[in-house]
Formats: sequence, C-alpha cells, structure tokens
Amino acid sequence: MRPERMIQWTWGGLGTGLGILGIGAVMWLLGGVAQPAAAAPFCMRNATMTTPMCIYYDAAECQREATRQGGDCTVNRREVTVRGGIGQYCMVTSSLVLACHYPDRESCARDARQQNGACTDSPGVAPARAPDPYSRQNGY
Repeated sequence: MRPERMIQWTWGGLGTGLGILGIGAVMWLLGGVAQPAAAAPFCMRNATMTTPMCIYYDAAECQREATRQGGDCTVNRREVTVRGGIGQYCMVTSSLVLACHYPDRESCARDARQQNGACTDSPGVAPARAPDPYSRQNGY
C-alpha cells in the first residue's frame, strides 16, 4: 500500500463511530479541550515586582508568602468584585466575604492577618487626607 493511500484511509476512518471514540481518547490523553485559565483571587506583590503574582486561592497562603518576601497580599480586582462600603479599605477572606469598614490600612491588615484575609482599597471612596487649615469646612 502506498503511503498517501494509508494517510487517506486513516483520516477517512475518523468519521466512523470508532474514529470518534479515538478522537475522544486522544483529547482525554492530551488534557481535553484547552480552556482559559482562571486567575486566582489573591495576589502577592513586593517592591521588586512590576506586576503582582495572582496565583493564590487561599489568602492565608498569600499572606505567608508576602510576609516572607517583605511584600503585601492584595485582592485581584479582575476576579473579585469589591463594591465598597463606608471605609477606606476592604478586607476579603478566602471565602470571598468582604468587610469594607476600615478607616486605615493598619487596622484592615491586622484583621486580615487574624481572619486569613487580604486588604484592598475600597472603590468609590475619596482618599483620606489631612484637614486643610485654609478651608472654611476644615479650618481651625
């Protein structure tokens, strides 16, 4: 049998029932159909990184690695929707429970360490700043 006839026969047989099963077996062996990988909800960053590493599904693990590297564990805003609240900062736990009532990063970070969570800026809240002594509302 000539090689071109053999290739033609092999590809022609894929339309049969056994050929379809063969395709399924090959797909299973190759890992199935390629699907886009979902990014993790927690990111670790430090001073030397240009972009955060968003590979953590557990906030406690992210926090441990951030502490080890002198960095910070934060929330991946592409994966977690943070609606905000009355505070400047939000704490997000590994089960994606949000608490957005923190006035400063220190109190948010403290609770995040105790509850295995991560802190992020609260969206839509004006940044806190020192009073303006020349303003009618904030002057003394």
